[in-house]
Formats: sequence, C-alpha cells, structure tokens
Amino acid sequence: MQVFKIEPTIPYSYGAAIVAARDSEEAIKVHCSTDFGEWEYNYYECTCNIIVGLDYETNRPMLIF
Repeated sequence: MQVFKIEPTIPYSYGAAIVAARDSEEAIKVHCSTDFGEWEYNYYECTCNIIVGLDYETNRPMLIF
C-alpha cells in the first residue's frame, strides 16, 4: 500500500500521522475513524499527502504512526 502523511497546517501545531492506504481519501477515512481523529483533522486544518517512494506491506488500510 502507499503511505500518506497527515499533517496540520495552522501555526504552532506540530506532528504528523502516517497512514497506509490505497489513496488519499482512504487515508483520511482511516485517520478520521475515531471522534478525536476527525476533530483533529478538521480543527488543525490537516493536509494529506503521499510519501513518494515509501510503501507498507499490508492487505488493509491502517494507521502506522
């Protein structure tokens, strides 16, 4: 699977989530699968970008880190 980085964009916010998924929509869905993840994604105005050249061996989408 491809690997995506979900990262906040508002000032003074740090960190990132790493997600294995087939596409960016699926990565966002995995990240937002909990109430906190959904709140965090919206509140911090996160972006979801593919990490080129990085793959994760799994059969199902998952939150890596």
